[in-house]
Amino acid sequence: RALSFWISQKHHRKDILKYPQRFFPPAGYIPKVYGYGRVSHKTQFDKGNSLEDQEARIKAYITLKQLDDSSPLLGCEYAGIHTEPGAQSAYSKPFGDRPTGRHLLAAMQPGDQLVVDRFDRLVRDLHDYLCLDRHFTENGQRLHIVSMAGAAIDTGTVAGKLLMTNLAMHAEMESAFKSERVRDARARLRAKQLHGGAGVPW
Repeated sequence: RALSFWISQKHHRKDILKYPQRFFPPAGYIPKVYGYGRVSHKTQFDKGNSLEDQEARIKAYITLKQLDDSSPLLGCEYAGIHTEPGAQSAYSKPFGDRPTGRHLLAAMQPGDQLVVDRFDRLVRDLHDYLCLDRHFTENGQRLHIVSMAGAAIDTGTVAGKLLMTNLAMHAEMESAFKSERVRDARARLRAKQLHGGAGVPW
């Protein structure tokens, strides 16, 4: 994986979860805030989960936060919404392997921030998230999730980091359970000499 070099399998858990900021913005640099959007299949282009809906919620979040004098987004320049071309899987393709994800990792400078509509738009894998978290932390970057059970999450806080790590673990487990259910359903259909719904009927 493109991001796997950030976390060595030899590292202990305490080494993975505790790492200092290594890179800092130059003097006078005005940080930017980027939006990120993704759909995983064609039906999500429809109303509710579409890229346009994600963009609207991200813009509204940024606008609202910049009205708060204590917000970390205050004073940041808006760098627009960056969306994945077509449908991209977060479960099978890490953030840094997706076209727009790769572009954002290269474009974001120390001190910049990233805003995503929902956590599962970003990653569905614990290892992928830990790689991103380390990269963001070492570069002094913050990640914002607009909506998680009606609340926003900011990884610039200790509580936000802890909650995001737990969410990544549950997202990976949910994806694994879904894959397991699909495999079991197809196996039952094949046992009845019915088409399993994948590939060419046998």
